[in-house]
Amino acid sequence: MVNQPGVTHLKSMTGFGSAKAANTKLDLEISIKTVNGRFLEFKPHIPRDFVEFESAIKSEIKSLFQRGSVDVYVNRRYKEGGKKITIESNGSLARAWKKEFVKIDKQLKLNSAVDLNHALRQFPDILKVDEQPVINAEIKKLLLSTVKSAAANCDKERAREGKALKKELLALLVQLQAQVEDMKRQKESALKSLETRYKERLKKLGMPEDADPQRIAQEIVVQVDKADIQEELTRLQEHMRAFKTLASKSGSIGKKLDFYTQELLREVNTIGSKSQVAKLTGAVVEAKSIIERIREQVQNIE
Repeated sequence: MVNQPGVTHLKSMTGFGSAKAANTKLDLEISIKTVNGRFLEFKPHIPRDFVEFESAIKSEIKSLFQRGSVDVYVNRRYKEGGKKITIESNGSLARAWKKEFVKIDKQLKLNSAVDLNHALRQFPDILKVDEQPVINAEIKKLLLSTVKSAAANCDKERAREGKALKKELLALLVQLQAQVEDMKRQKESALKSLETRYKERLKKLGMPEDADPQRIAQEIVVQVDKADIQEELTRLQEHMRAFKTLASKSGSIGKKLDFYTQELLREVNTIGSKSQVAKLTGAVVEAKSIIERIREQVQNIE
């Protein structure tokens, strides 16, 4: 399939699709339901007469889905001529029954007629009826083509859900960017506030008159540098750009998006550990809340 500009390829792992088909032998209906899963898990619900096609059905599923738990339900109803009927009679059982019936009838002088219907009711094994579905290449072809159609319909639903997920994720990234911008604004004032507090602390501790001003200034710089969040902000921006780019790509990207979500949270947590200003801490708390919502959405992506 050729990728078209502007078409989203992000897919949800949740979806449902079905398809029906028929020929002269049977009516067929396939339903496929998918939910979240770390890996691709195939769960067949197949009639016993179709078990031999389980591997082929699994191959069709694997060709379209890469992650998620996939339940495949196969329902069929055979038409007239769809089953081969054989009847086997147990002559020895029937003869033995007749012999004993006639013997007892004579002993009791009942003059009863031999009734085959009565014999079959008492001994159903006299006649055995066996019905075997007619399973051939035509049936297999119909089954797999119907599975393919149901899977395609399910995939369309997953793509539709994926489109909504992408929209939600991009909106959350915009909200996160707003918090990052707020962190940037708070950064300089936070460092100045820290520098002022550190100087006041030294003063309260009784700084010696002969203290070296240059050494004190260097110590202040070291302390302020430890609280600087510029590197974390830079990496945060890089991860957000990578996340946004990845969200527009095709294929199984859920695990990669989850990785970037963890990296976003790691940088924000580091900023929070360095924060000594209430407003910066507030921005960190809000950013973590947004990232958690991103993580929840990412769990649904293939």
